[in-house]
Amino acid sequence: MMGPVKTRKVRFATIAGSVALVGSLLAGCASGDAVESPGETTSAATGAQAAELPAPILVLGSSDPAELALTASQTFFEQAPVVVVADATDPDAQATAAEAAVALTAPVLLTGGAISDDGIGSELERLGAVAAVHVGDAAASVPVAVRHFPDVHLATSSLREQPAGINDDDLRTVLGALPDLPEPEVLHEVLVLVDGAPGQGPAVATARAAGAVPLEVPDGELSASSEAVQAVAAAKALAVVGIGAGFGSADDLAWRVRAAETGAELPGGGQEVLPGKRYVTLHRSAVTPYLTELTEEEITGRVELARETAAPFEDVESPDGATIVPTLELAVTVASGAPGVDGNYSTELDVETVRPLVEAAHDAGVYVLLALQPGGSTFLEQVEQYDDLLRLPAVGLALDVEHRRAGNGSVQSGTVPVTEVDDVLEHVAGLVREADLPQKLVVVHQSSAGSVLDRQDLGAGASQTAVVLHSDVYGALWLKESAYEELRADAPDGVGWGWTQHRGTGVAPGPEEALVLEPAPDYISFE
Repeated sequence: MMGPVKTRKVRFATIAGSVALVGSLLAGCASGDAVESPGETTSAATGAQAAELPAPILVLGSSDPAELALTASQTFFEQAPVVVVADATDPDAQATAAEAAVALTAPVLLTGGAISDDGIGSELERLGAVAAVHVGDAAASVPVAVRHFPDVHLATSSLREQPAGINDDDLRTVLGALPDLPEPEVLHEVLVLVDGAPGQGPAVATARAAGAVPLEVPDGELSASSEAVQAVAAAKALAVVGIGAGFGSADDLAWRVRAAETGAELPGGGQEVLPGKRYVTLHRSAVTPYLTELTEEEITGRVELARETAAPFEDVESPDGATIVPTLELAVTVASGAPGVDGNYSTELDVETVRPLVEAAHDAGVYVLLALQPGGSTFLEQVEQYDDLLRLPAVGLALDVEHRRAGNGSVQSGTVPVTEVDDVLEHVAGLVREADLPQKLVVVHQSSAGSVLDRQDLGAGASQTAVVLHSDVYGALWLKESAYEELRADAPDGVGWGWTQHRGTGVAPGPEEALVLEPAPDYISFE
């Protein structure tokens, strides 16, 4: 369920260096003669009035410029005595119309496109339009429903594109052809995110004319951009509107906006764990063998060890340009051969015992994976015990399937049904949404492709989690390469890949050789 953007007492301010108008605005115009259309002049015209947005988070996702322009007009304006009209097939006219719309506090409508003449006419009537400014050659091609809208006087001015910008004198001529209007009522503290798809200029101009401030977010990847995250955090907007299909649903954008407002970033920048990053860690048992309470010196040593393990990869040029993220994989539950007090064949470490190490690594820019060896428990039963640690932004999970015992939903030791993994992903995604967190990494350790039953049905597409399937196989290099290929066969879409790396020289590949694997692994675990 979409949560509200929190109310702010601060006024909205332009974000220096972060706000950009989408589309090149053509500079120049020359005014034409105003042409009156049939009908009586309205003597008591009202000024432009921005609309009250129906929700704190909206997405205008149409890819058709004319439809998007109409939707923007309907979203951002309650009434507009002046509209700017351009041809849907003329990008140059649209760019000039966008510039004129901001100057005139008017929405832009596009004719000759996906919206019918009746649709344009209905929007003019809803807006209470008394004048239209036609750009370029639009005056000759505007449908009758626009030029002769019943009971509305239309003063038509033609703006022609020139290289020098909209001249102040030309703009005054256009304004002189329009009726005297009261001061417009515009929006405050509204941010418009723009994914940069073609044809969005008129819609963005309408939003700007209504008082909203635009921010470019290429391809709608808000969480992936450190600059966009910090811009949203600084804006403290009362409402956010995404223009473009790249932002997904309003619910998805709402989570990303709320997470961005916290300003928290993951190691390597932004709020996405993948793609573009490579996680390098020591095997969990090498980092924390049967962890008990650690001294401050021991905590510092383990954090430094994690960073030293990743350092060689930072000196090697990777084929995909991924950022190396030092990672601490921390075994918080350890499978055992005895049932133990709770009878689940797994020893769970107390949250407060491991918290100092988790927080120290987190604060040092090291990503933390809580590794689970569940024994006879389900993974979800153990995950829920560590929810408090998972509320830290840079803490994810590693599920050790090999250490799952038969029973409690598992038909064979070392295997789990895909639904058990899905339960974990759903739980983590809910936690991420609830706590306004960045995306979380979930690594699934697999000794064979068949250890997750019906793996092709894995729900790896939720944007709140990124799943890595790790080929957790030791031995000769050829054996590991074969296992890596087997793991990738018939795997679900949208997952990343993990590789087990030998330590030492002359035994197995170093960083350079590991990175030539196809595809290069997103997660590398040293034995």
